[in-house]
Order: sequence, then C-alpha cells, then structure tokens
Amino acid sequence: SSDVCSSDLPAHFAIGDVTPCTPPSTSSISGEQIVCTNSQGSVYSVTETPESTYDWMIEGGSITSGFGEASITVTWGETGMVGSVQVQESNDCTVGQSVSLTVNIEALPTESITGRTSVPENQQGETYSVPTIEGYTYEWSVVGGEITEVNTASGESVATVNWGTSGEGNLCVTASNECGQAPQVCLLVNKYIVIESLGTGGFDAAGTWDCQCIPGPTDNVKIKAGHVVTLNSNTEIANMIIDGTVDAGKKQLMVSGDFTVNGLVLGSSANGITISGVGNMLDGVGSIANSGPLKLEGGSKSIYSGASLTKSIGSVEINGGIIVTNKGSFSVGSGDLLADNEQSTWINGENSTLVIGAGTFVGGGLLIATANNNTVEYNGAAAQDVYNTNYANLNVTGNTTINLNANNIVSGNMYINSVTTFNTNNFNLNVGGNWINDGGLFNPGTGTVIFDGTGIQQIYGLGNAENFNNVVVQTGSSLQIAPNVTVTALAEFLNNGSLDNDGYLVLANGYSSSGSLSGNGVHELVGGNWVNNGSFIPENSTVKFTGSVAQTISGASIFNDLIINNSGGVSVGSGMQQIEGTLTINAGVFSTAGLLTLVSSSEKTARIAQIQTGSSIVGDVTSQRYISSQQTWRLISSPTQSTFEDWQNEFWTSG
Repeated sequence: SSDVCSSDLPAHFAIGDVTPCTPPSTSSISGEQIVCTNSQGSVYSVTETPESTYDWMIEGGSITSGFGEASITVTWGETGMVGSVQVQESNDCTVGQSVSLTVNIEALPTESITGRTSVPENQQGETYSVPTIEGYTYEWSVVGGEITEVNTASGESVATVNWGTSGEGNLCVTASNECGQAPQVCLLVNKYIVIESLGTGGFDAAGTWDCQCIPGPTDNVKIKAGHVVTLNSNTEIANMIIDGTVDAGKKQLMVSGDFTVNGLVLGSSANGITISGVGNMLDGVGSIANSGPLKLEGGSKSIYSGASLTKSIGSVEINGGIIVTNKGSFSVGSGDLLADNEQSTWINGENSTLVIGAGTFVGGGLLIATANNNTVEYNGAAAQDVYNTNYANLNVTGNTTINLNANNIVSGNMYINSVTTFNTNNFNLNVGGNWINDGGLFNPGTGTVIFDGTGIQQIYGLGNAENFNNVVVQTGSSLQIAPNVTVTALAEFLNNGSLDNDGYLVLANGYSSSGSLSGNGVHELVGGNWVNNGSFIPENSTVKFTGSVAQTISGASIFNDLIINNSGGVSVGSGMQQIEGTLTINAGVFSTAGLLTLVSSSEKTARIAQIQTGSSIVGDVTSQRYISSQQTWRLISSPTQSTFEDWQNEFWTSG
C-alpha cells in the first residue's frame, strides 16, 4: 500500500498572531498655550492609559521631567516664537496617532514691516505698518528720518515717516507685552537723490533740470506738477516720478527702478514703456495713456498698496515668466493683460483691485485672484470673456455682454452692474459671498449657482429681481433673500443648508430641502412639489401653490399662510401639515388625506378663508381652538360656515 499523506511537493506554512491589535487613542493635551520666554515648570499631560508609554517632543523648549510618562514638565526657551508640544502614545501592540498643542512663547516678534524700501530723498508722509497682536504695544524708531505719527487701528500699527537726505535709512519696531520685549524688527530703506524738473521742456535739455544736466540711465528724476517733459530720443532712467506730464511721442521710455505716476504719460511708440529690473514698485494715482504697451519684465514687480493706476490705452505685458503682485488698484483700459508664457503671473494681493476694461487675461500665464477681499472687475464696452480662474470678488460692470467660458469659483461677492448682461453659457458658478445685482441681466442658461460660503450670504441689489436656473444651498451654508427682492429658480432649488427668505421666492420646479427654511417672505411654487425633509420655520411667511398640474406636499411642515391656486389640485402626500394663519383656496381641490390641522394658540388661531366657487377641500381637517385655564364662559365657533347639528357626536374636550 502507498502512504497517501506523503508527497514530494513543496509546501509553505504561515504562522500568524490573530490577537486583536488596537492602537491607543490619545486624549488632547492639557496645559498652558501662552507662556513667557524662559518660563519654567509648565506642566503638560494627557489621560494616562495603563501600560502605555509616551514619546514627547517640544519645539521652543525642553523637557525637565516626565520622560515616557503621561505628564511632563517643560522649561521654555529664551526666544519668542510659536512653539509646540507633541506626544505619541504606544501600547504593547502598536503606536497611536500623534497629538499636538500650539504654544505661544511670548513676547512674539512682529511680522515683517510693510512699506517702501526705496524712496526719494526728503520724501514726506511715507507710511509703514505691521499687524498687531492683542495685548501688545509697539514702539517705532527711525534712523535717517523722522516719525511724525503712529496709529493703531484695524489690526495694524502704522508709522508715518518723513525721510531725510539721501543715504540709507533704518526703520524699526519693537513689540512688547507683560512678558517683556520681543526682538526688534527693522527695515532698511534706500533714500535716493532725485533730479527735479524746473519747468516744461525736453528731457535731453539741461535747462529742464535743477542739476543743469541731462539725466542718464542711473539717475532718478521727478517731473513736477504742471511741467510737461518731452522725449526727443529713446530714454533710459532709473527711478521716475511723474507728478506732471511726460510726452514720449514716438520714443521708447525704459525705467529700471520704481515708476510713480501721479500725473499723465503720453506717447505713440509701438515699443511703449518698459519697466525692467528686479523688485520694482509701481505707484501713484495717475494715468499711463501711451498707445503702446506697458512692458513689465526683467524681474518681479509690485503695485503699491496705495496706488490707483490706469493704463487707459494699449495693453499691459508680463514678459519673461516674471511675477507681478498687485497690492493696490490697477486698471487696464482698452487692451489685454498679456502674459507671454505660462510662467508669467499676475497676483492680486489682499484688498487689491484689477479692472480689465476691454480685453481679458491672455497668453497662457497665471492670474491668481484668491487673496482675501481682492476684486477682479470686467468693465468692457464690447463683448468680454471672464478668464478661467478662481476669484475672491468678481465684478461684471461693462456696458456689454460678459461671458463665462468654464465653471468658476467666486469665494467672495458676485456683483452685476445695471448695464451688464452676464452669460454663464451653461456653466456652473460657486459663490461664497453675496450675490448683488443692481439691475443687469443674468442669463443662467442650464447652469447651477451653488451658494457654499461659511458666513451668512445674501441676494440683494437695486435690480430687486434675479432669475437662476438651478440653485443649490450647500450643507453648512446660510443664504438670505433680502426684502423686496424676487428670486426665481427656473429649474431645481435644492436647499441643504439654511435659507432665510424675506423677499419673494418663485420656484418653477418645486422646493426640495434637507436643510432649514425661514423668513417672512413669499414662497411660490409655480410648478413642482413641496418636499420638506428638513425644518421649516414659517414666521409670517406665505406659501403659494400656483401650478397648472397637480402638486403635492410631502414632509411634515408648519405653514403660516397657505394659498392654493391650482386648477390641477394640491394634495398632501405625507407628513402632518399644520396651518397657523389662513388657508386660502382660490382654485382647485385641496386633498388633505386627513393630515391637516388648523392650529390655535394663545397668540392666534388658524382659519379658512372663503373658498372660491368650483374649489373645495377633500379629506378631514382637524381644527384646534385654544382655551386658557381661566374659568369663564367661552364662545366656540367653527372655522368654516356650519350649523350646531354638524358638531353633534363629534365634539371632544380634554384637559
């Protein structure tokens, strides 16, 4: 016989531990989150688990006791900074997730000083700022100038400086609180010599300038207000300040330093004006009105926070893959904002504004406009396209048609001017702020407007009316319709968040909600059904059913006033329906399915208005009548015309 169990075939065996392995779940860390530098004896702890060990890590200090335990003692370092305490718990099976706690080691140094690092000598009224921290004071000092004023407001400490003669200046600020002084933060400022105009004349005429010379490529010039300086040849200069007028004619102007325009720049050269160099600042409140381009190249550029500049004619070019950061207000009038390659970038900084007057952003570069409270405005007089990027605030204000060409996200406000037609071209638009229409035309196409902000959002404007296609209020978002504003949803209205309607809401395809609805306005369903899977707080509102085919009510709801004006009829499909105000039936049959109650309270009692000819109620209606606990006679009546015989054997009392 043969051994059936024997075999020459190879075999593999696996031996595993099937004991359940559960990682430790570490509690949050308890301890001080604000400490002073060099403070000792700070205790940090988590809930202790038997047989667990704890691996602690400290940034900005050191552990003095408690290594491996659930509680440690820390001595903090001598440098003000944002530090941290972190712990990772281990058991006899595995390691848990790290838990951390942020600790401010004070006094904290300020952030970098914001302001110009290159100014003309004897510049007056130049402002510099740092963000403030509650409980801190800020002391400013300067070398090479004079601080004339310090103000603290709106979360900033602002110093105003009158700078002195040419050379290097140094502006410093020291923050302090009850823990002491933070390390000083300073900003070096170059004060450059400026050649100033004496009157109107040619740029290359020595008599035009106070130096009685012809400024060269490394010189800095200032054209004073009322003076007109004409270019008779292509001209290079370092820093240029124009308070008067520069007429470049057919010549090219090349600036390698800062370019400040408080007056007017004219010219017809196809080469236009070139701002080269690295770190240049564009500033002023004037107009660059040469017909050629404004070329920004050679290195990064920034537009000063106090600037309000207009390139009224011609394009603005961002060349060579540089980054231009707009911190102020800049308007492009009749041309495009042109990026010559995909690395060329325009960044709209916090609180800045970019106005594109005729063209758009073209060339394949990047337009970054997501910084807090910045605005991009399209203001053309001919058809204009919105560049496909994400926006903080988006304004469409041109006397023309402005088009979306892709789905867009507006994290702040969406504004439509009274003379503007705004087409979505069937694309979707996410809005995180307010929707403001001052009377323009919004064409929603088949697209969806999604309200998904984290704060309270509003629909309002001087136009007092807005038509959407699909509307979605996202979970966690809150939308308000202002009084005297009519909002129409031509397709679906899906409320997953919170809707407060104090205006007039017209719903062409019904109302569907897993969120909350409130307000004192009117909710009119000209089509579709009422599906309430969330909450409805009626306040003093009115719900109207005015469709032409049968409509249904689903989900328990409490109505204030309910109006039925649908010859196709309205029926209760599910859920108990309650009315606190008036039920009005102007047309059609209202089928209650026995799920309708007229509510009576100490404040008011629901009623049924006169039912119009040809209309009726089908199904039982429960009618309440509130009676106070005070002992006295009461007059009790039916909410509809009836006789006492109708009440016989159908009258119950309780309480």
